[in-house]
Amino acid sequence: MVNALSAHWQPITTAPCDQDILVFSQRWGVIVANFRAEFSAWFPRMQCPAALGQDDAPLITHWMPLPPAPERSQHEPAVEASATGLPVSLARFVYRAIERDAA
Repeated sequence: MVNALSAHWQPITTAPCDQDILVFSQRWGVIVANFRAEFSAWFPRMQCPAALGQDDAPLITHWMPLPPAPERSQHEPAVEASATGLPVSLARFVYRAIERDAA
């Protein structure tokens, strides 16, 4: 489980490289992205935007680790905004994306 300290938004300068994380962009809002050190560029996980250009990099200001995948069950786990600090609909979207990748 993500500890309470790391579950808060952190300055983008402290973001890890080469792993998917939640980032906040002043242009796109909250997206899942990955800073690839090999290319020195941000790559979003979703197809919209298709790519983050050099103009987008200064607009990415904060990051947060992805929440852990939920345990598999027959029912979708209840997602509370307080558990992740995200709006409930976004938290459910992230959980579904993680579960889909784990399958």
